Amino acid sequence: MPRRMTMHGLRHSLLTLLATEGVDLAALRTMAGHASVSTTMNVYVHATRRHHEPVRQIVGDFLGVDELTAAGR
Repeated sequence: MPRRMTMHGLRHSLLTLLATEGVDLAALRTMAGHASVSTTMNVYVHATRRHHEPVRQIVGDFLGVDELTAAGR
């Protein structure tokens, strides 16, 4: 049975995607509702990009666009 994406999982994946795409950590801290940037760093900054394409697909489907691409690509 395929795993389903939960809202929590989508939130985590989207914020991780934004972090690895270079979004300012102070902005991510505010979006995540963390009191400190270090918490945001510890939770959302990962060395992998394997989850990016599934997140782009889910967000693109939600927004009704065929493809989401990172800025400048």
